[in-house]
Amino acid sequence: MKKLIFLIGFTLLYIAGISQQLNLDNQPLIWLKADIGVDTSQWADQSGNGIHAQWKQSLNIIQQDFNYHPAIEITALNGPLEVPIILKKKASIKVYTVYQIWDTAYENGIWNIAFDTNTRVGLTSHRMVNTKKSIEYSGTTLPLPFINALSQSWRNEKIDTSLAKLYVGGTDSLSFNGKLAEVLYFDKRPSKTDNEKVHTYLAIKYGITLDIINYITSGDTIIWSTKNEKEYNHDVAGIVRDDQLQLNQKQSSGNGGNSELIIHLGSLSEMNDSNQFNLPNNNYLIWGHNNKDLDKIEMDTATQLPNNNLIDRKWKINVKGNQIRNINTSLIIDGSKIDTSNINIELIICNNADTVFLFDSSSVYFPDSVDAQKRYYFNNIKWDMDNSGSDLFTFRIAPSVLRTSKHPEEDLLSENQSSKPFDVIIYPNPSTGLFIIEVEPGEYVHYRMEISDVNGRILEQEEMTIEQLTKIDKTLKTTGVYFIKFSNKDESKTVKVIVQ
Repeated sequence: MKKLIFLIGFTLLYIAGISQQLNLDNQPLIWLKADIGVDTSQWADQSGNGIHAQWKQSLNIIQQDFNYHPAIEITALNGPLEVPIILKKKASIKVYTVYQIWDTAYENGIWNIAFDTNTRVGLTSHRMVNTKKSIEYSGTTLPLPFINALSQSWRNEKIDTSLAKLYVGGTDSLSFNGKLAEVLYFDKRPSKTDNEKVHTYLAIKYGITLDIINYITSGDTIIWSTKNEKEYNHDVAGIVRDDQLQLNQKQSSGNGGNSELIIHLGSLSEMNDSNQFNLPNNNYLIWGHNNKDLDKIEMDTATQLPNNNLIDRKWKINVKGNQIRNINTSLIIDGSKIDTSNINIELIICNNADTVFLFDSSSVYFPDSVDAQKRYYFNNIKWDMDNSGSDLFTFRIAPSVLRTSKHPEEDLLSENQSSKPFDVIIYPNPSTGLFIIEVEPGEYVHYRMEISDVNGRILEQEEMTIEQLTKIDKTLKTTGVYFIKFSNKDESKTVKVIVQ
């Protein structure tokens, strides 16, 4: 995990009087964002109301990474932060916090409000506390990234103005050990739509999956329905530009940035704001997976044989916007989690989002490179080319020879030189099962051959070098319709073969 140390004297990234705004009916009273307004004396409020959070003591501030955004490391040494606040005797509030706890062996304080020496409302990793009682809950004691949105209300409470404070990154009695990225305090309960917008903003920015709340645009359009996409609602992340939601996410990974899959625009940078790509406003890519195993091959339910060598895990990606379909993206997958042997991985995109991944509706992308940690890099990927609004994608285990989009001898071709097309002829066709494949190579010598049946299942695949006119004898013993595909760096050709 990357850490950046801000030394004493670090310049406050805050300009008084300039506030942040979301497209909401009611704005937050207090807004703390780790990517702006942090120095060794305070965490500056970005709502424009000037209600700043004060550190427990002046220390070097350690910055943590949270899906390519800053988060602040908070421990018992520097937390909690204290926020002066004027409380009313009757109120209905909502507090959103984005955090990740590291030490789960004890109860961590997230935030609370002290009314006097006895009365509290707030949240810990184990309990929700209101003025009347404490309610225990489970699920957030794990060391995972969370968005917590807690509503609290009270009436006719006695308030000691000398003691009344909001504590964040801990409570007045419990410490916090982890990272805190953002806090929004509303002194009025947000509407259902505003609640969805705040959740969408936080979920996309920090790569955190929402369970029952839809992802929506600033114009109230649903871009990911957690109900309709229930099968794929795992490690949800997105590339989004929505100025009215303060979103300009150009690189993202689920699970708070720790997922095995990364999709990015332009050049991947250490932090999202350092990525120089200019994504046009109101464009959206949202994806999630089906939570199946990465290291298992999909099996045909009828034959119990491997189905195309596709892995069990599948991703769905939803696309919305006028420009996004014409923009190239890059994708990185941690191949060590798929297979530790000497294999190659190919990206398979089903353009009509059919779960069968049929041959004629799927595209194959070879990796451009693979590094020593077995991360596979795929470039120049476009999504939703059929304008259906969604694609499905997965990865296929391929032969051990790395088939990238470049070969040393092919790099000798001039960048301005167009490649000579190759040709494939198969005869006799139809046949009784014995036939000849005749390949006339073009400029390139590296080819991939795949034989698949009418359901898209790959029966045979082979990589070969063809430098001159070559004849290949083949036999298919079962009657039916087959497809034989040859492909090189730039193009592919498929011939239908009938065995009778």
